Amino acid sequence: MESWLTSEAREGAEMLRSEPGLERLLVHLIAKYKSLDQIGGNVKLDSLSVEEADAITRFFRKSYIQGQSVRISFQTFVKALRQTRFGEVDPVDLLSAYAGEKLVSNKMAKEQAEEKKQRFIQGLLDEFLHPYCQSWLKWAGIEKGSRRFSSAYQRDLEACREMAMAIGRALSHLPEGVERLPLFARRITGNPHAFDRGTETGSLFIEALAMVAEEIPDISMSLVEGEEESSPAERETELLNAFGLLRDDIMNYVTCSGLRAFQGEKELLYWQQAFTENGVLNVPLRSLLAVTNIVPLAGGNKVYVVENAGVFSWLADAYLEETGQLPPMVCTQGQFKLAGWLVLDRLVKEGAVLYYSGDFDPEGLWMAQRLWARYPDQVRFWHYELEDYDLSQPEVDLDEKRLKKLEGISTGPLIQVAEKMKKVRKAGYQEALVEGLLTDMM
Repeated sequence: MESWLTSEAREGAEMLRSEPGLERLLVHLIAKYKSLDQIGGNVKLDSLSVEEADAITRFFRKSYIQGQSVRISFQTFVKALRQTRFGEVDPVDLLSAYAGEKLVSNKMAKEQAEEKKQRFIQGLLDEFLHPYCQSWLKWAGIEKGSRRFSSAYQRDLEACREMAMAIGRALSHLPEGVERLPLFARRITGNPHAFDRGTETGSLFIEALAMVAEEIPDISMSLVEGEEESSPAERETELLNAFGLLRDDIMNYVTCSGLRAFQGEKELLYWQQAFTENGVLNVPLRSLLAVTNIVPLAGGNKVYVVENAGVFSWLADAYLEETGQLPPMVCTQGQFKLAGWLVLDRLVKEGAVLYYSGDFDPEGLWMAQRLWARYPDQVRFWHYELEDYDLSQPEVDLDEKRLKKLEGISTGPLIQVAEKMKKVRKAGYQEALVEGLLTDMM
């Protein structure tokens, strides 16, 4: 028992414990004190048991019977206590001794708990100075921040500290290029499964990355672009990929035609063979990690980039029919994935100029803007003018949520398209423009 309690308070608590029939009353009185932060108010006991009726009758020297529901004021309890040999003991001290803890109000207990949590957070902030860590920890520490973090903190402080330390190290040492998640986890924690999906640390890490991503417009918009069509696992994989972490290097792929690929000085012959046999390559991220250089196979520096598989196939077939070979073309298969970025990075490094055509909807404009932001000197918007928007036969209604995405469009001709799209409130799609696209390619 705490040293601040007097021996009389401890003895009084033992006296109260010797009467099991008083337990429910005392528990209610303790709760009442915590809620009011003072002695006052009433407590109600429904359907007294035989034991409770006998004990309360003796303590208050007033008759109570089994099954009775009673309301007893805190002051009545204090007066009855005064009639015992512990009448000089502070009632709050006596109840504290009974509860085994110093009674404080719920408000004060909450404030003390919050102060303790903030000291915990500040200790982590002092240790992890990387901006990503600072942003995550400040968010996790606020009342309406991370429920998952708060739950871990409440459940097991030391386990939470270990997880926070692991995530702090991870956010501070994200790969500069790309790295498979198990190898990254082993490098950071010594355990290759530390950030596995389904583990608490893994879930907290994903949450931390998502929070950090919200502060990086290029990443946050890329994650929003296909959000409604993706499963949680797919969204997590895309989030990891955005930070150079590979959970899945097979299903993350890009479609290519008419390109040559090299690993150092060595040309990768299966790319050349695909072109020779008029084949299209679906290249997984796993295979791209070893590729160092990519160039258009037919010479020149133009590479055509689309995001729609149907448009890619139509253009490839039509170009092949006219010329007998496939065009230098890349299909991102929807929003940009890491595999797509790796191909485009290697093309741009070799001096390629990327001609990008996409849909006339908020997501399509954002993809075009992201591409231009990454390669401002080597991207050309391909049929993305106002007249092309009209030719795309806009018919699909845009709701307020999608229209709001247009507010961030700030690049060249896309601004005019975005403004008109806001007025028309309809989306158009590039399938209506394929004839013009083919003419340009020819």
